[in-house]
Amino acid sequence: MARPRKPTQLKVLQGSRVRSDREAASNAAQPTIAVPPCPDWLDAKSRKQWDKIAPQLVALGLLSVIDGDLFGAYAETSARYGDVCSKLENIKDWIGTTPNGFEVQTALVSIRNTLQKQLISLGREFGLSPAARSSIKVDVSQPGLFGDDEFKDFKQG
Repeated sequence: MARPRKPTQLKVLQGSRVRSDREAASNAAQPTIAVPPCPDWLDAKSRKQWDKIAPQLVALGLLSVIDGDLFGAYAETSARYGDVCSKLENIKDWIGTTPNGFEVQTALVSIRNTLQKQLISLGREFGLSPAARSSIKVDVSQPGLFGDDEFKDFKQG
């Protein structure tokens, strides 16, 4: 299985060199760096996650106007993960009993684990893990990197 290609903006932030045997970064799609419109299908908890993280990603140049649905999936998964975790507050909530009296893991634990994997996977797409951020170097002196002075507003605010 081949590794997924890095987005051009991530290469710019990491300071990757353009080599002659690789596609030049200038030929890659470069969508506008801005908070995309929030998808209509997000509920209030998901929108709260959206509003919390989207401006920070834009300030780093990692979220563009065309990333709305994928970032919406991240925000929704994050909200659902929080819902499930709140229902699993003590160890008794993690264990169910079969009709034969055997103790088994409840469905909520499986749902939590699945949501956790999805959250980690989607988060990597936006640099939302320590490993994903480890090679990102933000250079605010690069002209046009953050577009329309959004980073200046974020940095001062």
